[in-house]
This record gives sequence, structure tokens and C-alpha cells, in this order.
Amino acid sequence: MPLIETDCYYTIDYDALEEAAKDPKNTMILLIQPHNPTGRIFTEEEILKIGDICRRNHVIIVSDEVHVDIIRKGNTCLPVMKVLGGKGVVSTTAINKTFNTAGLSMTNVIIQDPELKAKYRVKKVSTPFGISAVIAAYTKCEDWVDELNEYIDMLIDYTVERFHKELPHAKVIVPEGTYCIWVDFRPYKLGGEEVNRRIINKHVMLKMGSVFSDKDGDEWGRICLTSPKSLVKEGLDRIISAFLEEEKRF
Repeated sequence: MPLIETDCYYTIDYDALEEAAKDPKNTMILLIQPHNPTGRIFTEEEILKIGDICRRNHVIIVSDEVHVDIIRKGNTCLPVMKVLGGKGVVSTTAINKTFNTAGLSMTNVIIQDPELKAKYRVKKVSTPFGISAVIAAYTKCEDWVDELNEYIDMLIDYTVERFHKELPHAKVIVPEGTYCIWVDFRPYKLGGEEVNRRIINKHVMLKMGSVFSDKDGDEWGRICLTSPKSLVKEGLDRIISAFLEEEKRF
């Protein structure tokens, strides 16, 4: 169910959600908090409205909160289960994004609803090493996560400033959460195939819009700012030159 984009800000289409929830074939919604790729953090009011629609229509809410530790300065992210309670809600969290440990395959599935818990079946694949890593991350690394968020804030400010100065027609969505920047290249009127070609020819790989939505297409691109500034700079140099060099040919 696509979000509504207005001037590079995304909101929930409650009418579309209501219609989808009424369809008996739709029994579950996957909610991403904070949202990937737009960087939106859904507010308490938004979560309550989603919860009301889903519960009235017996739709289970699965909240993917893998980016919940990665929050931009001045923002607060509310876990969905904290707002709605446990009935009809499953929350999933992990240290994967925060600590770059996806290879450990350690995910937390939190179910408080007794009926849902009784139905849950999964093959548990975990190791003492993975369990120790999760415990260490959640009990000994708060200061490190604070420093991480400060560094990502700096990278976001740097990236947004460069786009504004050097590719002023591109519209950059400043995220409220996550380390992702969602960039709208539509004002260049090149079409998704050409935008993708230019970026790939500079040996940069972005997740383009078609990965996330048929509606947005490849005139949108997601930039993940998870590298040292020197590498981020190199990537931006290449992306920006991909547009400027082509323009100079005409």
C-alpha cells in the first residue's frame, strides 16, 4: 500500500488502508518503523489510526523495527507495541543494522498476544556467539550507538548540502530515522532507465525506486550512509558527476 508523497513528505493513505483491510484475503500488514526507504517515523497518532483500522478488520500487525536505534537528532521513535499494546501485534527487532551484524542471523520476535504466541512456530537457529553479541550490544554499547547517530547526522547534513549546491534540481528527503536518504531525480526529466544508467556507469549501486514500488520507479534512489565520510564523498562525487558531465555534452 503506497504512502502519499507531498513535497517530499510521506503520509499514510488511511482510505486505502481501510479498503485493503476490509478484503478478507488480507490478514496481515507489515509496518516498518522507522520507514525504509523514506525515513519517516510514524507518530503515536498515526500508529493509533493504523491499529484501529487493523483491529476492526482482524488484521495482524507485524512491526519491523530493525532501524529503531538509528534515529535522527531531535526525533523520537515509538515502538508500535508500546503504543498499541500486544493484542494482534508482533514486533521484530535486531542488532543487525545498528551493529552491522546481519551475518549472525539474530532476530528478536516479540509476541505478547497469547493467541498469536500459541500459533508461532519457527526453527531456532542461534549460537552462543550470536547470543553473546546480542547481550553485549543491548547492555554495553549505548555510548557507541549515541556516537554512531552523531556520525550519521553529520553524513546526512553533508550529503544534503552537496545535493542542494551541486544537484539543486534533485529533491532530497531528510530522514527522521534510519541512515537512508531518499532522493527524487524526477525534476531532471530523464526517465528511470536513464537515471539508473548514469549512476551505474559511475560504478555506484543504489537501490532504485522500482525495488520498493512500481509507482516510484527508478527516478528515485536510496543512498545508504553507512560508510566513513571519505567513501561517502567519493560516492557523491561520482553520482553528481554522472549528471553534470552528461549535461555538458549539450
